[in-house]
Amino acid sequence: MLRKFNTLARLLIVLLLIYPMPIAIGAEQTETENFDSTGFTNSNFSVTNYSNATYSIDTVYNGDYGCENYCLNYNTGNTQNRMLQITFGDTGITEIGFDVGAVDYAWAYNVFLKDSNGTSSNPDWVNYNNPSNWNPATYVFEETYTAPTGYEIWRIEFTFNDYIIMDNAYYKYDDGITAGIGDPSNLTTSANLHSGAITIDWDAATGYQYNAERYAVAFSNDNFQSMNYAVATGNVGGANALNTEYTFTKTYLDSEFDVGDTIYFKIRADNDTNSQYSNWTSIASYTIQDVASGVTNLTISNTEYQGLDLSWTQSNTGWATQTSYKIAYGLDQENVSWTYIADIDPTATSYTINDINAGDYVFSLYACTQNGSWCHGNQDGQKQVTVNSTTSVTIPAFLGPPMNTAVTQEYNVGVNVDWDVANTGSLTAETYELYFRTSAENETVVYNITETEYTIPYASIPNGTYEFSVRGYSSDDNAYSGFSTEPTLVVFNEKAKDDADAAWQAEQDRLAQEEADRIAREKAEQERKAEEERIAREKAEEEARIEAERLAEEERIRLEQEEIERQRLQAIEDEKQANFAETGYMELDTERDARELAEEQERIEAEIKNSININTDSDKGDGEPLTKEEEKKLEELVNVIIELQQTLDPEEYQVEEEVFEIKEIIIVPTTTTTTTTTIPIQEDFPDELEKVEVDTPTSEDGEQKVLPTDLTDQEVEILVTEVEESISEVVEVEELTEVFEENEIIIIEEDELEDLSLEQQEEYIEQVEEAVAEVVKELPIEKKVEVVKEIAKVSVQNLSTADTQTKAIVKAVVQEVTKVETVAELDQEEKEAVGQVLGFKENAAEDVEIIAKQAAKDVNISTAVDEYVERAIENQDVENFTLADVVTEVQVEAFLTNPIGELVSVNIELSDVSLESISSGMTTDQKEKAQEVVVPVIIASQIVAQAGALIRRF
Repeated sequence: MLRKFNTLARLLIVLLLIYPMPIAIGAEQTETENFDSTGFTNSNFSVTNYSNATYSIDTVYNGDYGCENYCLNYNTGNTQNRMLQITFGDTGITEIGFDVGAVDYAWAYNVFLKDSNGTSSNPDWVNYNNPSNWNPATYVFEETYTAPTGYEIWRIEFTFNDYIIMDNAYYKYDDGITAGIGDPSNLTTSANLHSGAITIDWDAATGYQYNAERYAVAFSNDNFQSMNYAVATGNVGGANALNTEYTFTKTYLDSEFDVGDTIYFKIRADNDTNSQYSNWTSIASYTIQDVASGVTNLTISNTEYQGLDLSWTQSNTGWATQTSYKIAYGLDQENVSWTYIADIDPTATSYTINDINAGDYVFSLYACTQNGSWCHGNQDGQKQVTVNSTTSVTIPAFLGPPMNTAVTQEYNVGVNVDWDVANTGSLTAETYELYFRTSAENETVVYNITETEYTIPYASIPNGTYEFSVRGYSSDDNAYSGFSTEPTLVVFNEKAKDDADAAWQAEQDRLAQEEADRIAREKAEQERKAEEERIAREKAEEEARIEAERLAEEERIRLEQEEIERQRLQAIEDEKQANFAETGYMELDTERDARELAEEQERIEAEIKNSININTDSDKGDGEPLTKEEEKKLEELVNVIIELQQTLDPEEYQVEEEVFEIKEIIIVPTTTTTTTTTIPIQEDFPDELEKVEVDTPTSEDGEQKVLPTDLTDQEVEILVTEVEESISEVVEVEELTEVFEENEIIIIEEDELEDLSLEQQEEYIEQVEEAVAEVVKELPIEKKVEVVKEIAKVSVQNLSTADTQTKAIVKAVVQEVTKVETVAELDQEEKEAVGQVLGFKENAAEDVEIIAKQAAKDVNISTAVDEYVERAIENQDVENFTLADVVTEVQVEAFLTNPIGELVSVNIELSDVSLESISSGMTTDQKEKAQEVVVPVIIASQIVAQAGALIRRF
């Protein structure tokens, strides 16, 4: 029974049989010739010494020149042009190999090939004219030759010109055996409906490298979805291991399967010795039929009068139990005309047929299920029987015995005896007599019973084993029937026993309760003492644990501190050693930084001094040397520039680069002397820079508008989402997707982008910006203006929550709409929209025209336009951040990076310069921002004033 299987054993069987090791895929055979004391060892190597060269097989050079133990010493006489031929004994050879050592002269070998039809081809020559082709470590040619596709090797010829040593010769061939182990095939199922057994049968595989040692049989009731069982045909080497048939008995299967269930089977061949397991066969199945087993021991005999008596045995070994029997009979002739007697009691084991004519008959008895629609014949086949003469016989009247006597007990009532009226005889019983006895001497009779059942009260039938029988009586005919069958019953008055048991149990319960109370008191006392001991023990253990933890913690802290100190000292030593390896100085990084900073400062100071040569003569090619006063001012200029580089913070001073209209100064390098003329600067500084009044935006009805900077974070996020959707409608997503695919750009979600490194993020953003710029460039101007208007709703500074594509679109559009040619095509309203995006307020349209022209001429302003979107987003918390702020940042960064280069990037005549004219050509926003950077402007002016002239670096 499957349910009685040991669970572990079942799991092991499933694991071993359902999930085997992988099947081998190689099928190549190898033959070798390694030589020994007897000479050649492998008869498959047929060796011919064509030129009768001297040779020996020995161990003289064991360990040298590729020789392992015994090897072939060929042409020991060093004779020219000696030929050795080897013919191979197998077919299908695809690879040969050998080692040839100690060669001093050119040699060759000739490989003989033939195709799949057996036709030989021209030999394939392999020549070695240069001994240097050998393995330089061993002086050995380690040769391997593989036949071309479609050819096989059958012979090889060597030509040697000196003494050589050969060993480790081999060849590989296909022996025609398929690799691995073959799959079983032709799996079928059959069933014995009488016994319920199910048999599966299959064919073994042949022609494979490994043969089956046994077979695994897997079966399931759900096509191996969740239920998997497996058995084996036997143990390896066992008598049944190689059987290709396996029978499951009904007894084995009925704990897990029932009528109507489908059982699925599959087979696998196993070779456990070589860990080879075939694939499972295709699945075969069998559905258990609702069929009862056929009867056995069917006997048919003539009755005392005319008729037949049938009797049989039902073993009920099938999957179903009969619901009725059916008799079929007919005269024994070529075409039998059958007569049927159906719906016979399923519990019957005999039947009498009275009305039948004489003759030779064939009989079958069927056990039926499914309401008589499926009937299964008797197991020993049809029966032939001869019915006696048909001469009428006068049968005397008689009273048949009562039938089917049954005896049962009714609780607290008595014994009920029930029977059926006789089914034989020609008389009818009017009353019945009931007999019950414990022995022939102790019998009781109840007379004149008119029903077919009778209840004997317990008061009339003491406990004991009784035999019961009933007979009928016809007073009209004064005839008694025979006795019925005599069932036996052990009579026992359960109610009397239960009453006695209840009284006894009540007493036992009382005694048990008293004992339980005593035990409970003792247990409670034991538990109290045990609890006190437990508390004391746990307290001691806890105190010991706490003390142990304290000591362990102290030790851990000590070791940790020691390790920290060791690591600190090691880090200092490593740092010093690393710096020593790089610089030659045993110093810490801080010491190195300070030293290198001082050295760099000295280098910069020297470079500035050496690179400055001032001349104010615009007509001559040379000038006079600087005076003492001028040299002093030059030194002060250098110091101020260095100080600015060290101290000026571009984040603190957002300096905007202004365009000065100053006459050109020609600076000429000198060779011997330089004449310097100091040009005065008109310092017409206004007392206070003009302030530009900016009104708060109002709506048409006069109410103050809500600016993007006045929104809450939640409102900003909602607005950004709406703007993203609007922009995606203007810049079609399909077109962007097409460009991304052309450039092999994979879109990365924003939350995934955060997981990338900074370098990977920058690379991805750069790719997206380039692709987006390509699409935006092709948009018509009206589309670009639509995007600008959407941006103005939310403000560039609020785009920090926008996705990468949206930011890239905004950046590309800003770059496009600030180009001179684009601005020229915009109307006044469109220019103002562009200006609003750039942070311009008053005169926004004019400022857009100015900034477009400046960006076309000035690299720093062009850079500021390109970087405006990124910097505005980075400065989202800075109030009133505009393009002018970005211009200032870029120019200050450029000046701090290369102050000399920035100062000499233009030729300026300092005479007649007035700060009142500096703001000409500036946007309104730049003028306004100039008030914020007055300190760096004055510092720069002092630099120029101290120098006496603008410098140019050569």
